[in-house]
Amino acid sequence: VVGIARHFGQIECLKLVASPRFTDKRLRYLGIMLLSDKNQDVLTLITNPLKNDMNHSNMYVVGFELCTFANIASEEMLRDLANEIEKLLDSSNT
Repeated sequence: VVGIARHFGQIECLKLVASPRFTDKRLRYLGIMLLSDKNQDVLTLITNPLKNDMNHSNMYVVGFELCTFANIASEEMLRDLANEIEKLLDSSNT
């Protein structure tokens, strides 16, 4: 998707944040991985939902979150989420 504005798709993916449905979370993370790049301010909006889903009771949601984080992480995101990721490494939910 070279040369096409991705901002609209990114915002639509972020709108799925409020949904508790598993399929919506899956679509959100897939869309974020495909549509975001490291030079955008949208990454700051993604940090809080990533942090919230690290504590999710469903291990598959946590897995989607970690996969998304691994694909789009910036230095700032890593600094903000390092403690939570360290806790996940010791958790039995991952």
